[in-house]
Amino acid sequence: MRIPVVAPRLNANDDVVRVTRVLMAPGQLVAIGDALVELSTDKAAVVVDAPVPGRLVGVCAEDGAMVAVGDPLIWIDDERDPARTGQPVPDADTVAGTPGVPTIKARMLLQQFGLRPEDVSPAGQRLSQEDVLAHVRRAGIASVVQPSPPAAQDVSTGDLRAAGRRTPLTPAERGMIRTVSWHQCEAVPGYVELPLDANAWRSFADRFRDLHQTLFDPLIALLAWRLAAVARSESRLNSTVVDSDRLIYEDVNVGVTVQADSTLYLVVVHRAQDLSALAFFERLSDLQRRALNHELRASDLSGATVSLTSMARWGAIRHVPVLPPHTSLIVSHSTASGESCTIGATYDHRSLTGGDVARALTILGDATALETAAHASTHE
Repeated sequence: MRIPVVAPRLNANDDVVRVTRVLMAPGQLVAIGDALVELSTDKAAVVVDAPVPGRLVGVCAEDGAMVAVGDPLIWIDDERDPARTGQPVPDADTVAGTPGVPTIKARMLLQQFGLRPEDVSPAGQRLSQEDVLAHVRRAGIASVVQPSPPAAQDVSTGDLRAAGRRTPLTPAERGMIRTVSWHQCEAVPGYVELPLDANAWRSFADRFRDLHQTLFDPLIALLAWRLAAVARSESRLNSTVVDSDRLIYEDVNVGVTVQADSTLYLVVVHRAQDLSALAFFERLSDLQRRALNHELRASDLSGATVSLTSMARWGAIRHVPVLPPHTSLIVSHSTASGESCTIGATYDHRSLTGGDVARALTILGDATALETAAHASTHE
């Protein structure tokens, strides 16, 4: 029996996923749990495993392709089925299904022109890109969504100034490219910076460490925990812009950067609004330990709604971070210079104003208010 392995839904709002890398080739034998395909969206990255043992007899996806949720990625000849046949494996665009189901390219065009599949009559079994374009030309419809900028063209070796050796980018590096592209092409980034009383924060972090006998310095964790509380009370900080609407996230999921060797991770503490200061510190410490050992799961790196990053360990006195996709705020912490240091934030100016962010940073920088909130959280 031929078993299709289909593209899963990684995020509620994403109907397509990107094939980062196909890990198997036709003809290979696979066991249950073998990694088949790496997939990603702007907020998540997963590896799709083999659900059954058998021989891989068809690959419907290729590296870099966009695949609709539910479409086949891989076909496996189930070795447990004694009645296996030599029937050909269908490709992604000829899979039997409901007539008029759009192809991937057609679905993207429908979204671009604000159409529904039932608005367009297909010429064949499936609704094709050509069907949508023909309908748009006949109806004189203008695009309601600006298409994404074209990807940069690969530079051939002959165009380079010096000879070199190409090496594949790591999944983390490819994720960084997606983040930077979103920051540049979708958001409208702004930056605000305020002074922070370094002594007051340092004093409170030291008392917290002595009280709870923590292994890691709790300063960054306490800042991130306080950021969750601020974002909870000021919901605009915990939102993003979708088309012409504001999407306010139900939970505050705090992303915190971790540098592990040459890899920069954004680990995510989910539902941070429900955690005490100590519980948040312990959750973040576990993520930091696993990041340093490169043992993170996809869920540990997805779903951030607001973020914090620090370059204090490198002695940076100022840095302007890149805004993660589909968020409106990332706070930056820098090293102390004398009694003060800077705390800044990159924000999406479509969603927030500089005044919004300045007020949030003022609240965030109040170590006295933080200590009161931390004390209260441990006694709830």
